This record gives sequence, structure tokens and C-alpha cells, in this order.
Amino acid sequence: MKTTKKRGRPSNHRPILCVENNKVYSTYTAAAKDVGGFASKIYLVANGVQSHHHGLHFEFFEGEETTKG
Repeated sequence: MKTTKKRGRPSNHRPILCVENNKVYSTYTAAAKDVGGFASKIYLVANGVQSHHHGLHFEFFEGEETTKG
């Protein structure tokens, strides 16, 4: 059986918190799928370049991860 490597770079960042729904996501992609947005825009919001995306605010989660998204 042939195994394939996962494409792309490994995610090496802190979890992301959506302030409005109080959900913690492990990746930008998971957050984007859940809110119906774009991972690149969520990245910009979490890093302080943009203020919000789809009316939601995102920030890096500082604490123990309890809810996975």
C-alpha cells in the first residue's frame, strides 16, 4: 500500500477563538468552514490587519483548548 504525504505546510500557530460564538478552532480552515468565510481573511483578523470577517471577530486563544471546531 502506497502512502502519500499531506500537502502544504503544517499549521504551526495557536488556536483561534471566534469571540461572538465562543468557539475555538485549531486551524484557519476549520474556522472558515464553520462560519462560511475565507481562511485568509480569518488570518488577517486574528493578526490584527482587519477588524472583522462576516461580522465576526477572531483572535488567538490564550488558554487551555476546550472546544474543538
